Amino acid sequence: MSKRVNSLENNVPAFTEDALSAGLFPNGPSTESYEGSTRSYSGTDWLLLTDMEYNLTGTWTLGEVSINYQQASEILGFYARHYYEHLPILDRVTSISEFHDSSEFLFWTTMRISLYNNPGYGDLFALLSQPYRNLLTTRVLAPIQDFRTLQAIILICHWPTSGIRQSDDPSWQYCGIALNTAMQMGIDQPGPGRRLAPFGGRSNAHQMSVYTRQMTWLACFSISTILSVWLGVTPHVSSPTQLSTIALMAQDPDGPRPFMIHIEIQRQTVRYSNALAGDVDSANASSLMNLFHNELDTLYTLYKGLWSMRLEIQLLRAKLYLYSHCLNIASKDGSNARRFDGQSNLDSAKILVHQGLLSAVSLIHNSQKLNNQLVDGEETSRSGTLIHYPKYYMQTIVFAVIFLLKFLSANPRATQQDKELAYSHITIAHQIFSGFSDSPECMRVVEVIEYLVENLKEIDEDAALPTRSKLGASLMYNTLTMMGTGLERKLVYTTSGTRENDGQVPEAILVADSDGLVQSAATMWDSSGLTNPFAAAHSATQDGLATFQWHTDEMFFDLPDSF
Repeated sequence: MSKRVNSLENNVPAFTEDALSAGLFPNGPSTESYEGSTRSYSGTDWLLLTDMEYNLTGTWTLGEVSINYQQASEILGFYARHYYEHLPILDRVTSISEFHDSSEFLFWTTMRISLYNNPGYGDLFALLSQPYRNLLTTRVLAPIQDFRTLQAIILICHWPTSGIRQSDDPSWQYCGIALNTAMQMGIDQPGPGRRLAPFGGRSNAHQMSVYTRQMTWLACFSISTILSVWLGVTPHVSSPTQLSTIALMAQDPDGPRPFMIHIEIQRQTVRYSNALAGDVDSANASSLMNLFHNELDTLYTLYKGLWSMRLEIQLLRAKLYLYSHCLNIASKDGSNARRFDGQSNLDSAKILVHQGLLSAVSLIHNSQKLNNQLVDGEETSRSGTLIHYPKYYMQTIVFAVIFLLKFLSANPRATQQDKELAYSHITIAHQIFSGFSDSPECMRVVEVIEYLVENLKEIDEDAALPTRSKLGASLMYNTLTMMGTGLERKLVYTTSGTRENDGQVPEAILVADSDGLVQSAATMWDSSGLTNPFAAAHSATQDGLATFQWHTDEMFFDLPDSF
């Protein structure tokens, strides 16, 4: 194993003096811009309609739902402003009719995503649900020969379609279809050159430009990695050859740089997932953690001028899963590694939990700031813009909350300041989700957070962990499992989406008063020694958060020399 660590360390790029002294995260997004190419463009440039005079009387119908030209242009315009830049894989649209006729499935997929929590056309989302489901079924069950169908499936994996519970989300299965289709079409291969159309020329993947092919494959890789980490499954695109190809594609100067940096973060996530797989003890995991922690830090130094809160959140997410993965390994070396209330247990597990505290708090803080941002001065939602982001942003907040709960339950002797920090940011996360009261998905998260905090003392840190096979996601699986069946009762829904209260769990736990403070209607947030632990965010804490350089060396505790 030591040879494995040494081999990886030899491949780490050397740090410059400036890189070593630079703090990792700036306060908010960079104001510096980058020059795009003629092939990559912003969302507002993606939709450049030139067919208005020819299509003012045109309509497009799915099932019994029909939309006219004005409605279609406004809905696609909303997609261009709020969705496109997250997944810049679609060719430019200059004609609604041509967009529809080239791929009915991609057209209606884009429309449906844009309708989700759309302030102007939100009512159409429910009306299109069944007709769109029928269209989806026909496209997924048939052999996929159109690259636009592949792109539509990739879009579906990024944005939610309403479901009763998390297990109803088919994104992981759709992701497998997308990956297999992409590789079968050969779009995972880099560089220019003529591509032979498979299946006797029936697939049209050979018609894709090199740029579109590369962007589509990078999107497949990205969502596959993100979903695999969330579910605790080994990343599928993970061989050295595949990762080298990803790195080569991400260096394309014509690609949008923020998206390419995002891809590099996912590539580093796969690298540490590979390194930590198999028979790795806690000592080697500690060395590997340091190695990849530095690798992730280097990304900010390399791309400081392009940095944004989106990239910051993604990097914090990668670090949080790295810490969790190493914690999972530490738990295998002894059951007492999960509890830190004795001097003998001041080990790497405790250090990981404290580092995770900093990353989780920073992640939630920056998610709140991102949620409060407006897009080109447009008020898209009463509660924030995160509702329009890919769903992994929300999932990342959930995982950060789980990590903070782990910190509180496993570290009873934590300082008052650390406890306040954890509790206040769990509350902030709760407020983010509570703001989207029209979203069944977000309100289910609210239910989970309330129940987990109310029953925090029921987490038995000395109990045998039921799951160690879910990699970094094991922390989430174990926390939810140790809560027992009460959480399942809390999340029972009827087919209409309304909760069935069986009388076992209190209904309302958090209520915001006129001053914005969260008041408890039960024993929730009750922790010994804490004064008003459920305050939304103490002003002093907020002031500190606004000026904190989150991952500078000064943030970390005095660690043992061996770590």
